[in-house]
Amino acid sequence: MADTSNQLESQADEDVRKELFTEAVSKYTQLLELFPAESVRWLCARGQCFLKLGDHKLALEDGKRAKNLDETSVEASVLCGKEQKEHTDKQEDTGYSAVSLCSQKILEVKYKICEDEYYKENKPRMKKDTQLETQLVQAAYECLTMERLEESLAIISKVISMDPGNIFYRTFRAQVYFNMKQWAKVIQDYWIIPKPHRKPDVWKQGGKALMELWLPVLAEFWLRKATQLSGGKDEEAAFLFQKVRVRRLYDPLTQDQPVKVDFTKFGRAIFAKGNLFFS
Repeated sequence: MADTSNQLESQADEDVRKELFTEAVSKYTQLLELFPAESVRWLCARGQCFLKLGDHKLALEDGKRAKNLDETSVEASVLCGKEQKEHTDKQEDTGYSAVSLCSQKILEVKYKICEDEYYKENKPRMKKDTQLETQLVQAAYECLTMERLEESLAIISKVISMDPGNIFYRTFRAQVYFNMKQWAKVIQDYWIIPKPHRKPDVWKQGGKALMELWLPVLAEFWLRKATQLSGGKDEEAAFLFQKVRVRRLYDPLTQDQPVKVDFTKFGRAIFAKGNLFFS
């Protein structure tokens, strides 16, 4: 029986090398019928042949069967991941909206970006008192340096009520919110600053906040702008941009798999989320 399985497997492997995938599928099917106890590697091999033949449904079925038999099988995990990626690439999603994806309206709906006082045109403005504003900003800064964040926030918010469109005040409060890990509030203040007036550090810190909120499309945009405006000198912004992109692309493919893909200083890397056993 062992000779029979070895012979059939060798023939099937040879068919794969010759790209005779239909013939290989037939031989792997025979092996699965004759020797079901050794089925994981043959299910994976047959699934790869189905992928080459464009039959994604059967490929996924073989991948799932193999994972059910051995959930630690890397070959089965890779097969399922490849099938999902190719199926996603080829499948036309009629509900897809590029505008909706790129705008990520969750910012306006959930975090009420446009409900800031700045956007209320009919709201009466306080009479400008430059000396008072300067004193309050100094007090807010002193509280910030002493990590009295709540006090600093209260003071700088008072200043912003006097001059809602002031870029420096908005940047200052965004930093306070960042230190408080109130990520949505960070974006709310930075959003008001006109794009031409956003410095590289604003784009980068906004990108970090968007990462924490896990709005990857927007995070990539902000971090890319930070990298471009710094002339490519800001290595942290460039690194974070790649990190977000890798997570956005690979997290859906490895969600149910024993591995994850991340971006490190050496490039893309695969990490195990648990013990891996090779069959």
